Amino acid sequence: MEQPFYLLLAAGVLIVIVSLFLPRRTRRDSRQKLLELQKQPERKELEMTLQHFVEQVKADNQRAIENMRQTKSELFSEVRELRERLQVLEAEIAELTRSGSAGAAPAPEEQTDEPTAADALLLRERYRQAFDLKAKGLPIEEIAKQLRAGQGEIELIFSLAAPNGRGGSHG
Repeated sequence: MEQPFYLLLAAGVLIVIVSLFLPRRTRRDSRQKLLELQKQPERKELEMTLQHFVEQVKADNQRAIENMRQTKSELFSEVRELRERLQVLEAEIAELTRSGSAGAAPAPEEQTDEPTAADALLLRERYRQAFDLKAKGLPIEEIAKQLRAGQGEIELIFSLAAPNGRGGSHG
């Protein structure tokens, strides 16, 4: 009776040794394979989403580049116009200077009383700047600070420009 016992024992040991060398298929392996199969469509969907996002970013970049080019072009044309305007103004100032030096020099009293054309141009520019700043919504204090003028002067400019500010209310 010992011999069948040893035979069974040897067969059991042989089965255990063979089972150690064979690849194991467990529930965990089958679950992982199932999860991988389920993740494949998710990966494709994720890849498609990322690709769509990249395309949107590229399109946004192209729009931004086009806007920058347009802004650059506008700025260059504005600079060109300002240079032309500067040349015209410099020519006018040179002409005024020549015409002023060709005549007799007025007495010092007359110089302070009569504004020259250059003074008028400077005042017009100052008024234009004041109204531009007012149009931007700045308060009178800030306008005065930016133009390095008194607050009363800025208030006077605006009151004179008002429809009833030219003496209409003093009646």
